[in-house]
Amino acid sequence: GDAAPEENGATGVQIEPAELRWKDLAATLEMKKGGQVTILDRVSGQAKPGRLLAILGPSGAGKTTLLNALAGNVAASEGIALSGELSSTGHNVAYVKQQALFFSHLTVRETIHLAATLRLPKEMALTEKKNTAEAVLQKLGLVKCADTIVGDAKSRGISGGEMKRLSLACELISAPSLIFAD
Repeated sequence: GDAAPEENGATGVQIEPAELRWKDLAATLEMKKGGQVTILDRVSGQAKPGRLLAILGPSGAGKTTLLNALAGNVAASEGIALSGELSSTGHNVAYVKQQALFFSHLTVRETIHLAATLRLPKEMALTEKKNTAEAVLQKLGLVKCADTIVGDAKSRGISGGEMKRLSLACELISAPSLIFAD
């Protein structure tokens, strides 16, 4: 049956349950010297509300291509042709990339507050956005490093694990129905 909206305990924002289905999804790459390479060959599946779905396979098997196709992140300029059926009942989708891009000079807290300011509804009060950011910070175990700069290759900042949790935190702030994590 249809799942009812749930309230996200960390943010207080309602989460609309979503289902994702795909059938005969295919992806081919046009080679510069001519010819095609098949990346996805008629893949079908579904992701149901409240469930974790993992895509497993060896390096080069097309996991990231499938994830990008499901998330709607395959650009035509990449030379990849997609075909097949894709349907989703979710509208608020988050995508956590392998390599996150953050302002290296901001602290973890400032980064999450910025994400809250930009991603939460403009009608929401600034204090409510701040409280939401602090709740996510706490839920993801980022309190100890909250006042540490994110850092980069030139300036030391948070650890790799903290960086992954920060990436997730910045996506969770808006209580997405679907989360894609590469």
